[in-house]
Amino acid sequence: MTKNLLTLTVLVLALVACSPEAPRLTVSPTVAVAGEPVTVTGARFGDRAGSVSLGDEALPAASVAWHADRLVLTPSRRTPSGPLRVTLPGGAALDGPEVQVIGELNALPPAGSTVAPGVTLEAPFRVRLLDTSGRPVAGEAVAFAASDGATLAPSSARTDARGVAVAHLTLPHAPARVELTAGVRCAEPPNACAVRARLTYDTTALEAGALGAPLTFTDGSVRLPGWLELDAQDDGTVARLLTANHRPEAPAGLSPAQAPPAELAAAPAPDLTPTEALVTYRRSPASGGLMTAASGPGGEETRLVEVPAGADLAAFLERLADDPDVLHVEPNFRVSLAPLPSDPRLHDQWGAFAVGAPAAWHTETGAGSAVVVAIVDSGVDPTHPELAGRLLPGYDFCADDTSDCRASDPDPGAYAFGNWHGTHVAGIVAASAGDGMGVVGVAPDVRLLPVKVFPDAPRGTTTVATLVAAVRWAAGLPVAGVPDNPNPARVINLSLGGEFQSRLLEQALAEVRARGVVVVAAAGNAASAERAAPVEFPAAAPGVIAVGALDPDLTLSPFSNHGAGAWGPDGVDLVAPGRHVISTVPFGWASLSGTSMATPFVSGAAALLLAQEPSRTPDDVERLLKASAYYDPAYMDRSGYGAGLLRVDGALGLPAPTGPADRTVPVQLISPDASAAGELDLLTGTSTLLHLGAVEPATPLLATLQWRGVTLGAQAVVP
Repeated sequence: MTKNLLTLTVLVLALVACSPEAPRLTVSPTVAVAGEPVTVTGARFGDRAGSVSLGDEALPAASVAWHADRLVLTPSRRTPSGPLRVTLPGGAALDGPEVQVIGELNALPPAGSTVAPGVTLEAPFRVRLLDTSGRPVAGEAVAFAASDGATLAPSSARTDARGVAVAHLTLPHAPARVELTAGVRCAEPPNACAVRARLTYDTTALEAGALGAPLTFTDGSVRLPGWLELDAQDDGTVARLLTANHRPEAPAGLSPAQAPPAELAAAPAPDLTPTEALVTYRRSPASGGLMTAASGPGGEETRLVEVPAGADLAAFLERLADDPDVLHVEPNFRVSLAPLPSDPRLHDQWGAFAVGAPAAWHTETGAGSAVVVAIVDSGVDPTHPELAGRLLPGYDFCADDTSDCRASDPDPGAYAFGNWHGTHVAGIVAASAGDGMGVVGVAPDVRLLPVKVFPDAPRGTTTVATLVAAVRWAAGLPVAGVPDNPNPARVINLSLGGEFQSRLLEQALAEVRARGVVVVAAAGNAASAERAAPVEFPAAAPGVIAVGALDPDLTLSPFSNHGAGAWGPDGVDLVAPGRHVISTVPFGWASLSGTSMATPFVSGAAALLLAQEPSRTPDDVERLLKASAYYDPAYMDRSGYGAGLLRVDGALGLPAPTGPADRTVPVQLISPDASAAGELDLLTGTSTLLHLGAVEPATPLLATLQWRGVTLGAQAVVP
């Protein structure tokens, strides 16, 4: 027996040693752009198609051309980057190298400033190339070009291990603005590039160390705070007027925003298939159902009914609807949070300046008001130093921390990963101001009501029944089995949604609006260059302010859903910053992207309007926000941008642009011996250079601004 066993062991070892090694696939190119064919060779793939994945995500069959001796992949901007794996029809797996799909090229403005001709700026012009998974792309050639006679040298440079390429800007003269362009895979630089980045650089910035003085433009009722910069040069004094909305450079030493934990990034996509039905009976049934979801004034009652395992959902709903005691049946749809992947790079709060919040803070912050904003989300970190003083006692409508959300308790907290999304949203609304740390919310002195509706799990889902209860409770309406809310919200933020419709949730939203509550919701993140996606529910519901997302260049983010469609009658109402938005997260601050991030900008603005005038109705608030939005018909359309970019300052009655026609306004700077006239860009908060001639210290100056037929004046003294 021992001899036979030894012989068998030797035979098995010999068979293993002789097994052919699985072939290693070859890929060309390994770095690709959207639409560029990627050829995979190195094996016999057979005539029947299998599957192809990059990283953990399978590619759509339509993007893979399957041949016996090769595969041809056609990536899109939504194609992930990662190691290649080909699975043959029989189940055998073949591995290949990592494939990177170029996602975006981001430009950073030169950090130095000068108006002297023929001088290279001290700080270089940098661009960073990232793949679709947010990782740097190294070794790619980037072509540089500049307008108005300016030059970028070298004209081409390769990205380093960080994905960064560098060129230096030289100004042969002093144009007011220079357009800098960078491109990758260019047929004729800088045109016909597969991926491009453009940056309009304001060369009117004054040299470091220039003197300045604060000032406030006012006509006695309107107050627009700003700053006067002065620079003594050989031919006289050069001045520039700035408003509070002028975005400063990032302070030196600011550390990069933190990236979300790997558990969040690697979490699988949630299953949104409904497993329950919401059934509204004419009167309370004697028995049946998992739990009571809602009760109506006429005695009707809505209950959750579980869909039997393996049952056809549509057929099951039809059988329920046949009951003469049933008024209404709908699936208990699952709803998800959907931010795009985070970007761990350094980002200033570009969004606050884009919506004119800094100027608005000099008029209204919410201090002393009774305005409460409900964050119906994944939970909010109660220990964050920028939020702790803003938080009211909330409620957890998903205390069992499963996707069924059938239990509730008065603790709306979650563990760190579960709090990530809700804490980020809460910071955009009301992170503290003047605390010497982090960021500032749009409405930094309003109070926040955390209402947790998601489980403590990355990419968890909730249900319509949970949202109905949470929305009603947040507004101060009674919910069966839950203590009354002593701090009803005037604004409800819903940075969530899905591809469904719910009559019950729509009714709940109408009820809270009738109580004077403004409801703001995310349009959704499902759009792309290849896929048109209408506004999701509940943003598409009547009376809800639907918010789309903008990139830092104020163009629509590619992922932002737009247009009315299958999920409701309403499209996008407003757009707000939604890409690379930095805000609070557990243990610090981070940058996230999505319409989830754009939505709280509008919620914060609504809160400031209600703090300014508490008697305003939801219709009043929506009308003011839309009437003051910035809309440029040259590139914006109503389907994607709605009324336009949110402008908090304009909504509060401050000078703000509503379009190209009123973006610039006349300004004048007057000294006892001279005067200079120019223009102020209300969108960027920056004026053209004003040449005054020689001005002595302690000289009084008068600055004026013409806005809508009114003259606003400000006084300053030369330091």
